[in-house]
Amino acid sequence: MGHYRIIRRLATGGMAEVYLGKLVGAGGFEKPVAIKRMLPSLAADPASAAAFLAEARLCVHLVHPNVVQVLDLGTTAGAPYLVMELVDGEDLRKILNVASQAGAPLQPPEVIHVVACVAEALAYADETAGPNGQPLHVVHRDVNPSNVMISMAGEVKLADFGVAKAADGRQSTQGNLLKGKLGYLAPELLSGAPAQHASDIFLTGVLLFELLAGRPLFATGSNAGRTLAMIAAHDENQLDLPAGAPEELLPILRRALARDPAMRYRHASHFASDLRTILEDRRWRVGREQLAARMASLFPGRAKLDQDLSGGVPLQDDRSTQQPPPPPPQQRPRAEDFGVAPRSQRRRLGEMLVEAGLITGVQLQTLLARQRQEGGKLGEWAVSLEYAPARAVLQVLAKQLGVPFITDEKLLEARPSAEMIANFPQEIALRLLALPVSERDGTAFVAMTDPANLEKLDMIRFRLGMKVRPIVCTEFGLRRAIARVFGGRGDELKWRQLDASDPLSLLSTRVIDFEAIQRRTDAETMIARVPTMPPAAPAAGTTTLPGMITPAPGAVPAGTPVTPGGAVMPQGAVTAPPGYLLAYVPTGIGPDGQPIYVAVPVPQPVPGAATPQAVVPGMMPVAPAAQPAAQPAAPAPRNDLRANASREIDFGDEDFGEELELDDSKR
Repeated sequence: MGHYRIIRRLATGGMAEVYLGKLVGAGGFEKPVAIKRMLPSLAADPASAAAFLAEARLCVHLVHPNVVQVLDLGTTAGAPYLVMELVDGEDLRKILNVASQAGAPLQPPEVIHVVACVAEALAYADETAGPNGQPLHVVHRDVNPSNVMISMAGEVKLADFGVAKAADGRQSTQGNLLKGKLGYLAPELLSGAPAQHASDIFLTGVLLFELLAGRPLFATGSNAGRTLAMIAAHDENQLDLPAGAPEELLPILRRALARDPAMRYRHASHFASDLRTILEDRRWRVGREQLAARMASLFPGRAKLDQDLSGGVPLQDDRSTQQPPPPPPQQRPRAEDFGVAPRSQRRRLGEMLVEAGLITGVQLQTLLARQRQEGGKLGEWAVSLEYAPARAVLQVLAKQLGVPFITDEKLLEARPSAEMIANFPQEIALRLLALPVSERDGTAFVAMTDPANLEKLDMIRFRLGMKVRPIVCTEFGLRRAIARVFGGRGDELKWRQLDASDPLSLLSTRVIDFEAIQRRTDAETMIARVPTMPPAAPAAGTTTLPGMITPAPGAVPAGTPVTPGGAVMPQGAVTAPPGYLLAYVPTGIGPDGQPIYVAVPVPQPVPGAATPQAVVPGMMPVAPAAQPAAQPAAPAPRNDLRANASREIDFGDEDFGEELELDDSKR
């Protein structure tokens, strides 16, 4: 049996490193290969490493001319690796950039041939059978120009099957974070649907459009919120054919990009067949020979990757390496070592959630039944089923464990010392999802989402070299804080939302920069449009709040909400509870490019009381629905407010756990 040697590193991505290697056999046999090794920071997570190997075992069975074949797999120093065929070429992203700079973009026949090859690769991965004779139904999940290779010999290869799923093998503790590459997401994924074969067909349609038009279909720069809004509002019937493309391609493109998965091609093979038909009808001859000539013109003088295979370092596989004798048994970390209540002293979380009024007894029974049937944690189910906000559940969890709870706002104010950051780099913070925020009397306070994980706490203690006490926080707030601490300027990284390969990415369908919206509204809308709407004297008994705009008499029907920009909200969509006003919160961009608002109840000022100086930040107050004069104002039911509230907005939930006050003197 031969062994592998590593020659040199070729590239580094968001989750793996790629090396040029060679398989060495008897009699001087050498075969060039590519070796992809998972980054050690990701391999430290057992779930991600296991998912990486599980997907790789399926991909070993994919042997197709348009698929980068996986030849072998294993682990070295605990990090999984794949041995793949070496594709001596470039990815489509680089090819598009070089062709654009040279003024020679890809032509429609070349584009149609390349996309047809990708569709044929997806069709094969879906229908090929495994060792048990059953179809594997492998879903790629990440079809984009970076994962499509064209060799210098003109071969089209689709790479990284299953890697997107393996990159997210860890189960998220918050269900409101959407993971994927920005601009390459099928609309159904925004609503939480799992990736399926139809999702790959949609992404192949996105690839087809980008290659024809020379630009991404959903392109808004780094504005993740607007990009996600464009995907959510996507309508294939509004899609126009890029200039220069054959007209018979339009129905094919619209069918592949259908918003409804049921309206797309039932199988990628049908998609590829329609594309091949266009090439045949127009008698366009495109194949390996033509693509090889194009690659030679775009990359003249390019040296072959396997030109020099001399030397190299042996790849030590854990299977063949002699294992050292097992170390003496060590005492497992105890909860008391970290200030966490022992399991025997903790109350049941479900009973505490009911006692706090977050869920009902019937909902608790539902959660317990789901937990028995499908596993998981009770708190995660409560958030996933939207029975309670994540923040409130974490506050109750903090009380159960006897540890502090820190809000997102206070977490963003954290400034760890230079010594702590030196011992706890960004790679470790992202892998463990933990961040040291303060130090007192030789004890480090570390913000994390799973403070009951004693093994993780023990690793953090080893890294910092001091006692550790966990602080409960939300995953969203923690990722923002990590971006701010390690990224430099907070204004630049506070809402940084790029693709999944960026370690500072914050992809979420529920993330809105309310501060930026408020600043933009104050600077543009309020100043530019308010003078066009002269205020009218309020009618007797009408309550006017600061910032509320009253339209001229007769301008709009009575009781119709009006935004600062003069746009009339839909009437009758939401009714304010007694004693409450309706405030409209901007939550995204509609298909017409205008903001989308959601109505949220806010308390109505009591007549005769001092007028408040500010309203809820980012919200625009409007007039309440008319109420009988004799009816006293009563607070809205707590459950009604929670049912309509976003999980990232706090409407006054009481803090059930201790909140940490950061010591400014220690920053």
